[in-house]
Amino acid sequence: MFPANKPLPPPPLPEKSFWKSKSNTNEASAPATASRLQSPSATVMHSLPSTSYSPTVADYVYRRVLRQAVAAICKQAGFETIEADVLELLTHMINSYINELAVTTRQMTEHAGRTISTPSDTIMALVDLGTAVSSLPAFLKEATSKGSLVIAPPRVQQASHPQQQLRVGSSRPRPPHIPDWLPPFPDPHTYVRTDISGEPEPSYEKAREGLALLYRNTVTSLKDFVLRTHPSISLFDFHKQRILKRLLQQQQNVPVNSKLK
Repeated sequence: MFPANKPLPPPPLPEKSFWKSKSNTNEASAPATASRLQSPSATVMHSLPSTSYSPTVADYVYRRVLRQAVAAICKQAGFETIEADVLELLTHMINSYINELAVTTRQMTEHAGRTISTPSDTIMALVDLGTAVSSLPAFLKEATSKGSLVIAPPRVQQASHPQQQLRVGSSRPRPPHIPDWLPPFPDPHTYVRTDISGEPEPSYEKAREGLALLYRNTVTSLKDFVLRTHPSISLFDFHKQRILKRLLQQQQNVPVNSKLK
């Protein structure tokens, strides 16, 4: 619970963000207002910053450090205890404000045609967000006079060394026009030279063997094709022709010769 008789000194945080636009330039020149923490009964509306990506492990680490920083600021301001919901709400507010300040600073930097931000870009971003920049030295002096609180740094996880792959020979050095962030060259034996084993022998015996193998494969393929397209095949072609001729004569009612040739 926050004690009602010990209000938090006003930090340089705006109550409303002001954005400059071509159609409405009066909002950017509006006087800056600072938010003051009054009591636990005060209602603070806040929406989480919208992100298009899922949080990573580093985001959780930064958020835990930010929670410790918020708790340290509250303790430095004279508060002894704080509710978990209030601490989470303050962490959300400060996180959203820091993200908005970083995005605006980047926009100011890019608008000036630069890629590295300067302190002037940050000051312009603070002014654009409606922060009273003139009150920052007094706020910093007051916070420094009360002493500093040390926040434990996050634990650094030991990076696991990946197992090196077995390589044949030494890798090829990079030419000067290839950057270092590209993957290395593969093993030289995979692309420098490939020996062909079993070269064909230009002899008469090999040619006859190849021709015989081709003929055997052709006959086998033809047999498979005939067996698939015809339901039955007669092994005695002459006997088959005699039977077909006799059946044809019976259908035409022609007297059959007594002796078949």
